[in-house]
Amino acid sequence: MICQNAITKKGLGESQIHLEQMILAIFIMNPIMLNQYIVNDNWFELGIHKIIYSALKQSVVDKHLDMYKVQELLEKANFDYFNKIMDSYVSSALLDKHLSELEENYKIRQTAIIMEQLSLHQIEYPTFLENIRQIEEQTQYIDTLVEPSPNDIFDEITLSNQSLIFNRLSNLNLLKLEKNTLNVIAARPSVGKSGLALNIFNDLASTNEYDCVYINMEMPDRDIYRRLVSMNTKIPMWHLEGLEKCSKAGALVMDCLLSFKDKDMKVISHPMDINSIGTVIRNEQKKGKHVIVFIDYLGYIKSSKESNDRERLGKICRDLQIMTKEYDCTIFLLAQINREGADNPTMNNLKDTGELEQSAHSVLLLSEIGNYDVNNDVQFIKLVTGKNRESIKNGKMIMKYHKKIQRFEVSTEEEAKNCTKEVKYEGC
Repeated sequence: MICQNAITKKGLGESQIHLEQMILAIFIMNPIMLNQYIVNDNWFELGIHKIIYSALKQSVVDKHLDMYKVQELLEKANFDYFNKIMDSYVSSALLDKHLSELEENYKIRQTAIIMEQLSLHQIEYPTFLENIRQIEEQTQYIDTLVEPSPNDIFDEITLSNQSLIFNRLSNLNLLKLEKNTLNVIAARPSVGKSGLALNIFNDLASTNEYDCVYINMEMPDRDIYRRLVSMNTKIPMWHLEGLEKCSKAGALVMDCLLSFKDKDMKVISHPMDINSIGTVIRNEQKKGKHVIVFIDYLGYIKSSKESNDRERLGKICRDLQIMTKEYDCTIFLLAQINREGADNPTMNNLKDTGELEQSAHSVLLLSEIGNYDVNNDVQFIKLVTGKNRESIKNGKMIMKYHKKIQRFEVSTEEEAKNCTKEVKYEGC
């Protein structure tokens, strides 16, 4: 058993402990790397780190980590510490640098031991030289990364479950939005980007296939839940004010809220930075489902290192794109378009940073068509795929947006023709 105090009492330097924790966190989050790098567990100075590394090596099954096996191999206190290490994960980009440092520190420790043996006359000088030579021969870590076989490549490119599967919003299946991608939903203010994002969030959570998180950094928490309740119960948002639980409508609302508890869907309403978003994703991954994160919106993600907004937002976009691969998650990022893109937005109208176009796997551009029909509570929304690596660029579809209940629906062919001459969807 181990605790943080026990680590401190060992007298190990904080930098060495932190280095070993970073390496273990990378292996935990990227278990395929456990087979790509041959590392001697003795390079870890802290005993618990040796135990955890050994448990990881024994628990890799088909490029994935068998968490039940890890838990079985570790005592409870050690497994608690294992979870803390996992929460400290940042990036695997510097693994080679970290392993080189780990190796170098091990050499220094071993050399110090041999020099002490020589100074105490416990070994002769020729033995000293031989032992030093053996340290150099035995400590170089090996990168065993090999090219995938044709069979591995075939399995990867023919895999059929990589696209997100929509339920009520079935027309969005035509977009072939893939897992482990960064997807942008962009529009002018008040057009419906948050509304569409919440509908997608609600729809994907209802399939029970995904763990969905909505990070709301723009609206009050109650507004998000009002929207979700309205789109599910079809009770207009302003009718929710003053509603009593004992009324028929109140009971319907409570049933709706209770149904949220049965789904893996979570709303987080406060500003966050990249590291906080990463922590949220890692915590959700423990549930075992593919994590889908909605971020509302780009401009509110906190960062203080870059000198200007354009540089700051560009780095955030790059970090989010990397996160989709390293954290095995899918991200929907809301963004704004400039005034010139109000009627027919294009990729050139994306606001704040050009990195959105570069980093995103798909960019969905929204604009209103015609006037809002107050009597029928319908605003037709044109959705254009400004970018889509899995479908045809500039594909178009028409959707109905019921603003009073915040509900997006699939428009019929006839409805689409009545509001625009464009076809419902040109793509795929």
